[in-house]
Amino acid sequence: MMFSYTKKFNRINTQQLLENNNYNNEPSFFWENNKSNELLIGIGCNEEIELLNSNDLDSVHSKITKKLNTITDLTPEMNMKPKFFGGYKFNTEMNKKNNWDNFPNGYFILPKYTIMSNQDNTFITLISKSNKENIATIDEFAKKIINNNDMQIEKQKNKLYAKYVDDIDCKSNYLKIINQILSDIKRGSINKVVISKLKTISIKGRFNLSKAMQQLQKSYPECINFYIHLPNRGTFLGSTPERLIKKNNAQLISEAIAGTFRRGLNMKEDLILENQIKEDLKNLEEHNLVIKEIAHILNPLLKNIVISKSPNILKLKNVQHLITNITGELKKNIHILKLVKMIHPTPAVSGYPVDKAKKLIDKYEKHDRGWYSGPIGWIDSSGDGDFCIGIRSSFINNNIIQLFSGGGIVLNSIPEEEWIETELKMKPILEIIENNDQ
Repeated sequence: MMFSYTKKFNRINTQQLLENNNYNNEPSFFWENNKSNELLIGIGCNEEIELLNSNDLDSVHSKITKKLNTITDLTPEMNMKPKFFGGYKFNTEMNKKNNWDNFPNGYFILPKYTIMSNQDNTFITLISKSNKENIATIDEFAKKIINNNDMQIEKQKNKLYAKYVDDIDCKSNYLKIINQILSDIKRGSINKVVISKLKTISIKGRFNLSKAMQQLQKSYPECINFYIHLPNRGTFLGSTPERLIKKNNAQLISEAIAGTFRRGLNMKEDLILENQIKEDLKNLEEHNLVIKEIAHILNPLLKNIVISKSPNILKLKNVQHLITNITGELKKNIHILKLVKMIHPTPAVSGYPVDKAKKLIDKYEKHDRGWYSGPIGWIDSSGDGDFCIGIRSSFINNNIIQLFSGGGIVLNSIPEEEWIETELKMKPILEIIENNDQ
């Protein structure tokens, strides 16, 4: 038996939550989604569940449900349901190494403390085996968050030196792979393949995770900014524009994001590019394949499915994307993890048809994607949750930072333009490395 106790505070701003807490010695999770005005931070560990491969998802779902059902909520009026946080690899059967050796294929954690902030308040939830810790323990924890003097180590200056390491995905190799994929597409065996690349950077000095997340929040407020930190195992972080699926009672929300143009140098050029991407055959084909697959999976589960008549434009700091919202109401209750298993990977990160694309990805990519382009999110005791796709992301371990990006290859793809697109997509993480001096 475990107990959950929540206390409400005046809103603690995100900068304080990040700056004044050193999470390095405990597992921690950060999730900020401005689309739903939601900030979640999990700290410490009550229980962790590791995933070996996708076949384990049903047992993980069962274990999570069983554990959450043993928790007695002592403050139900707060409506802060206990949550597991976590995610898993793009392909849990793939094991090509590349610095991921010590990081789990999949991992879900029930934190000791969960912090949730909205526009008005911050809620801190403590989950423990004792129903007597409660108020005093939460007050002490909150005081540490707010008190700058407790965390002077965060204020120490430390120069971060970064150096590029030789990459297996140099430009010539990447262009060669794209041309091979185009040959596969022209033979009619497949419509789309999303091929990724890896850039490796060695660092000297301590990477300031707090500062990195603050910069991502400031530069990419339209994205879901996240990290999962496992001490002595690594940190996976990113700023993704792409929600995989959200379930709230019977309501489902998914997004198709595929098709990318750069931003303009001024407002006039930006509008010209926006109009061009709306009519660009290559980008529309890439986008429509994602809609087609998501709709094919979700339609039988929904009373009604609502798909935007035409794509909208999602403008980020460095690129603009075609985005289509897909929503509906479930015919019967389905746990969020089952929905994630059904829908992942979408053609946005794999290709179309998905199974054929995964085989070609395994053939052509020499690196292990790890959690890049995998699902990451949270689950509550009702089986609701929210998962994004872990793109625009990097993995940090042993003074090595691995950056990932990818692009969808279809019949009309131009290899040189695909290379430029993947370079643009790496900018969010490159910027936080270049500006990570403390």
